[in-house]
Amino acid sequence: MLRRLVRWCLSRPWMVAWACVWLLALAFLYVRDVPIDLLPNVAPAEATVVTGAPGLVAEQVEETITDPIEAALLGTPGVARVDSRSAQGLSVVTLRFADGADPQRVRAAVADDLQRVGQLPAGASTPRLSPLVAPGDDLLTVGLTGGKDAMALRDLAQWTVRPRLLSTPGVARVVVLGGQVRRIEVRARPSDLSDSDLGFLDVVNAVRRATSVAGAGFIDTPNQRVLIEPHGQALTPDQIGLGQIQTPGSAPTRIADVADVVEAPTPAFGDALIDGKPGVLVVVGGALGANTVATTHAVERSLAVLAPSLAAAGVSLRTDLDRPASFVAVSTREAVIDILIGVALASIALALFMTDLRVVLITLAAVPLALAAALVALKAFGWSLNAMTLGGLAVGLGLVIDDAVIDVESIVGRLRGIAGQTHLRAEAILAASLEVRAPVIYATLALVLSLTPLLLLPGPERTLLGPLAGIIIVAALA
Repeated sequence: MLRRLVRWCLSRPWMVAWACVWLLALAFLYVRDVPIDLLPNVAPAEATVVTGAPGLVAEQVEETITDPIEAALLGTPGVARVDSRSAQGLSVVTLRFADGADPQRVRAAVADDLQRVGQLPAGASTPRLSPLVAPGDDLLTVGLTGGKDAMALRDLAQWTVRPRLLSTPGVARVVVLGGQVRRIEVRARPSDLSDSDLGFLDVVNAVRRATSVAGAGFIDTPNQRVLIEPHGQALTPDQIGLGQIQTPGSAPTRIADVADVVEAPTPAFGDALIDGKPGVLVVVGGALGANTVATTHAVERSLAVLAPSLAAAGVSLRTDLDRPASFVAVSTREAVIDILIGVALASIALALFMTDLRVVLITLAAVPLALAAALVALKAFGWSLNAMTLGGLAVGLGLVIDDAVIDVESIVGRLRGIAGQTHLRAEAILAASLEVRAPVIYATLALVLSLTPLLLLPGPERTLLGPLAGIIIVAALA
């Protein structure tokens, strides 16, 4: 079979040459959007359950919120580890998924088990399950400085920048840090409450009525049903201050008569500085499996759309505070340059030892074909172009050049022995190629067998070393 294949190729050299050119072009079109990353992501998927509990100290949060949530999630199928942190007014439960488990199924099971959590303390928020993320998948840290004040800057980041970035494909979470969170505070004055024979509970109930949303029902007419839409919900400090405190047997009193209603910042649990100046940080996290470079570029395009409106508000935008994609691009570029330097050095060595430019060019012709085959396999198997796969390409190309040198050197030796007998050239090339082809094939098969166990490793080891072995195998076989 091998003899017939080589003889067929020798009888149709132009067809083979054009087929190689077309294969290279198609391979380039197929792999031009191959994902680029620094290393394969070997960390298991994880999710977090965040519950707010204003007013509770850490011990109360641990006993009344964190422990019940942990107990409900410990037996969830696919959850390998549960960690938790309890702080003043905040509970964070982190779930690490088991290797090989389907993250989407596990997250759905976690969401179901969260429904089994018992009654939480009054005032605690509903537990929120975060999107699927992988540890260390922060894509970009954006800094905002300037603006009118810290509360206005935080509002801009929370209600303008964050929704825009969350709509970007590949983004799983956007966390806003720093600035001042705006809220409306009702500060009761004890002396005025005493003069009005009112208590703090009366003020609380009045504020609840003023800010609540309640339906007003409807009115049926002979022709239609008319819905009644109330407009009594208070949204500003002045509107809340106009709310009435109604007590039996006394004249109505407004909230503003016994309390100060003002906009004020929420007590801070942290802060952010950008170049030594107060500001707001927006940390963008990628979804599980999202490509770092492609998603970062998409986020930057979204920020470019927002840049004019931010500049009009006097806000400065910094996107270079923490950008892992830059490190990925630099590392990948340096690795590609190293591979090209290696190919150039191999070419120089071939030219010095073989002293024939045509022989060197024919030997190097195997390099792009093997490279194309390896990149096609990389795209087909869903691997990314990273440090491990680039290392596999370097090793694979070395093997390819070695095999090509053996083959071409054997052919050159045969052709020298029949110098001037052009009618014997095809048979000499066939005989020389077959003479070394069997040993080269055996060596290649031995290499494939020695690397195959790396493809069968379990868990993170296979994720890290599998692409390296796969690229070497494909390049050698090609």
